[in-house]
Amino acid sequence: MLLKEASEVMPDLDRIAIIEQAKPFDPLTRLAEFTSRFPVAIEILRVGGVHPTEDAKMDNPYTGKPHDESFTNIGEHCLAVASLASTLAFRLHERGALSVAEAELVTSRALIHDANKRIEIMRRNAVREGVVEEAYTPKAYETIKPILEARGVDPELVNYMVDAGKETGHLSIRDFLMLVDGAPTLVPNRMAERIIHLADDMTSTSIPNPGERPLTVYLTTWERMVASEFPNRYPFLWKEGLAFDKDGGVTVVQDIESADRSLRWIGNYAYWQPSVSNEICGGIQSMIDPGNKQRPEYFVKDLVNNALVPATNT
Repeated sequence: MLLKEASEVMPDLDRIAIIEQAKPFDPLTRLAEFTSRFPVAIEILRVGGVHPTEDAKMDNPYTGKPHDESFTNIGEHCLAVASLASTLAFRLHERGALSVAEAELVTSRALIHDANKRIEIMRRNAVREGVVEEAYTPKAYETIKPILEARGVDPELVNYMVDAGKETGHLSIRDFLMLVDGAPTLVPNRMAERIIHLADDMTSTSIPNPGERPLTVYLTTWERMVASEFPNRYPFLWKEGLAFDKDGGVTVVQDIESADRSLRWIGNYAYWQPSVSNEICGGIQSMIDPGNKQRPEYFVKDLVNNALVPATNT
């Protein structure tokens, strides 16, 4: 059973302490390697205006206004998420859970998971100006295809861009849930998608001040939500959520406080996000080190940090 008490999934944590105790990772150390191994994925980041080292000016396609904000931090985030995902994927390959081809696919998909982030932000800005109605719905995300086609982007890259990030973010959570014997659990098998989803949930990349590099650290999902100030940046995650209908299907709930009482297992996204990620961690832990008694989310966090973050002298 996936559901746990909210205090266990979302404990009271101190944001400053989380950041001070975290171990920084420099994603740019992987740029040359990933550019060589996954040139199409890196080109997709360039098309989306989120390449980790190349600033790009773009017009907001929804408003027509210039959009010259730097999004290299998003590119660094993509490198960091791919580094984490690759670490887990190849560790699972060593245990026979994934093939080399599957581990490589996990890495390349993780690299492009936020390729649409800049367009998403421009769409959100357009919502604030009243130009478009929706920013974070499946319908809103579909608007990217005609925008890219109008810009003359290669059709193959357009298809990659439209598909980028389907494994990550709050909209993907429902794809990982099902009922078994009346209780929520994870949909079986989808290990590649689970790794990408988890890697994004565990990677915290700051919004830097001008002229500074972002800070990238690997945290548990709830730690990341606290450290990245999700309550202030994404307050809708505490209002909107998911539930199960009478037929056992997952349904979106726009306001959990006024949800139809016929629904079961009603929870906001702020609850489901760490719940699903922690459950994914449990599955990974059971395959890599089945006898380990550490809490799964901390087991995976330590595994990743030990593999990717250089030790520092103290």
